[in-house]
Amino acid sequence: MRRYRPLFLLGLATFAGACTTPVERAGAVRVDGAFSRGGAQWSSGETVDFAVATRPDAGRVAVCGVWTVRSPTARTVGFQERAIATGQVQLAGRTLVRDLTRFPRLADNATLEGAEASCFRTEAPWQESLATQGPEVSFVRLVFDRDTEGLGSSGIIFREIPTVRGAER
Repeated sequence: MRRYRPLFLLGLATFAGACTTPVERAGAVRVDGAFSRGGAQWSSGETVDFAVATRPDAGRVAVCGVWTVRSPTARTVGFQERAIATGQVQLAGRTLVRDLTRFPRLADNATLEGAEASCFRTEAPWQESLATQGPEVSFVRLVFDRDTEGLGSSGIIFREIPTVRGAER
């Protein structure tokens, strides 16, 4: 049973993603110093770096984001999309977007600063007090068992890196 726990959690996260606040496209903006930086790290050394920001759009909150993988290796290629699907963006304690695969992925090791981030309008109403709060990126901690996947070797752990507001990592 323990071997299938990551698959169960992934399925649960995917189901939860299907039940979240709907989002619709809301243009694109360039990443600047106002974006929060967050992500996750694999136990094999790779990192996933996200840049996210929120802004008002037609009276609602729009979430803008883009991501890249740093120091990629073949060990995690088959797991990246599934891991990113567990991600979410939160603002003021409220989850705004689930399944971060909707945001564009840049080339490996790309610089986030100045990159074009896609924006999605959520159902959350915009309030001026939100302008002073930065969004946070969070991920579910996962253990991928490479033996179960037929890839050999041992498990790989995927875990969150805390979000930093307005700073390049």
